Formats: sequence, C-alpha cells, structure tokens
Amino acid sequence: MNVVAPEPPTGRVLGVHVAGQKVYLALRTEGTLEDHHDLRRIEPSQYMGSAEALYDFCQRFQQLLSECQPSLVAFLHTRKYQPNSYADAFKRASIESAVMIAARAVNVCYTLIRQEDAATELGLPARWKAPELTEAAMKLLPTQPLYWRDRSLAYAAAVTATALNEAQA
Repeated sequence: MNVVAPEPPTGRVLGVHVAGQKVYLALRTEGTLEDHHDLRRIEPSQYMGSAEALYDFCQRFQQLLSECQPSLVAFLHTRKYQPNSYADAFKRASIESAVMIAARAVNVCYTLIRQEDAATELGLPARWKAPELTEAAMKLLPTQPLYWRDRSLAYAAAVTATALNEAQA
C-alpha cells in the first residue's frame, strides 16, 4: 500500500470546535465564511450504540469533507484539562479521532490548534479567560450566522491555522 502525503494547505480551511457531543464547523475560503446549512454542525447519532455512532459519524464527516473539499481541517483544542468525567473525555477524544481518520481517508491535512494560539492571533492579552476568546471570535464577522457562538471558535481555529501556515511559508 502506497501512502501519499496530503498536499500542503491552501485556500479552504475547515475549522472544527467540539462542545459536548456537537461538532461546530466553519469553512473559511479566501478570508470569508461559507455559510451552507450542512457546514454548520454535525454530531454522532444518539440512536445507535457508541461504536456504531462513532463509525457513522466518521463516515458522515468523511462525506462532508469530500463535498466541501478543504485543504486543511483545523481542530480547536480547548484548555479544559479536567473534563467532568472520564466518559466526557472519552467522547471528546473519540470525536477528535474520528475527525482525524476522516481527514486522512480523503487526503486532507489535519492540524490541532491550541486555544492559546487562537487567542494570540485574535489579539487577546497574555492572561485571558475562555469567555474572552469566545467574544473575540464572535467579532470576526460583522454578522452572526446560525450557531455563531460556538461556530465562531471553529472560525477562529481556521483563521489561526491560516496565519500559522502563512508564517511558516
């Protein structure tokens, strides 16, 4: 089996932010948000067993990536180091793994964006709190589309990933 490395990211970046079991999305193309109904949020099915729901989620996310064709998936890693329970931590890690697997399956680059990097990119001071990051992210666009409170953090991940890639180039 030949393994081909994904092309370096250019143009379209899909930001991803997980809140609970919901995965919020923001596709950034040439500095603007593409606000299609199927690019707002996705979540594992609540009507299947955990393994089946995760597999189904991975397949649907892979289909979404095939349709929107980003060059990069930017997953926002939150600073909440102590989840409410091991079950919550497992769910989040499972979702993140499914996103990584789906991206690899369609040959799309994947990067993990630290909240600290997003805060720096958005111009927050050295000591900031999570609500400040959300408020700064919400101001990235003049209008607030559906689910913007959570999607703005996905958009901030996409903005940060683009800036980090440009700095490395």
